[in-house]
Amino acid sequence: MSNNKRIDLHTHTSASDGVLRPSELVNKAMEEGLSAIAITDHDTVKGIAEAVEASDKIGLELIPGIELTCREGYREYHILGYFIDYKSEKLIESLKSIRSWKVKETMSIKDYMAMITEAGGLPVLAHPAEYGLSNADLEAIIKELKSYGLVGVEVMHPSTPSHLEEVLKDIASRYNLIVTGGSDFHTDMHRSYTLGIMNVDYEVLSQLKTARLSL
Repeated sequence: MSNNKRIDLHTHTSASDGVLRPSELVNKAMEEGLSAIAITDHDTVKGIAEAVEASDKIGLELIPGIELTCREGYREYHILGYFIDYKSEKLIESLKSIRSWKVKETMSIKDYMAMITEAGGLPVLAHPAEYGLSNADLEAIIKELKSYGLVGVEVMHPSTPSHLEEVLKDIASRYNLIVTGGSDFHTDMHRSYTLGIMNVDYEVLSQLKTARLSL
């Protein structure tokens, strides 16, 4: 077991739309008693190097990550990527290119998933409760993403109501996906999204590490 070590697998820094600098977020995580965090800024890896340097100094485990904003038809989905090679030149160039709406409109959700997997990362569907989908449609998109390499679903998130949490856990179980979670922290101003609020157990990170070994 994990001895109740707590983690947060969904955080944002000033490299995207968070308030804290990467090093400040790392220090705050340590102050909050977290054992590990993932930096998952929107469509950028610019904050990770600073976060890694800060985490090495204080002994906090840091997972390099990202949150990609994908459009599929008229819907927008967010895909988290964990353990990405944030120094990958191919990934960095791809992130530069998707800043163009012309490029963005030609990309499918499969292409975004490939950006993560080709950078050595593990793709996870972020905050599924926010897409306004029926249970059947949620299962359909999760099944589709699974065929593209999805390894997990962010069930433990401030936006997920308890009844949907049970539905998502059932879907994850049936498709052999890891149930992940995080606060989606941006700032202390949002009390429901405070750092570490979801009390995610370290066992979740252990499961992701095991999945990574099978790649």
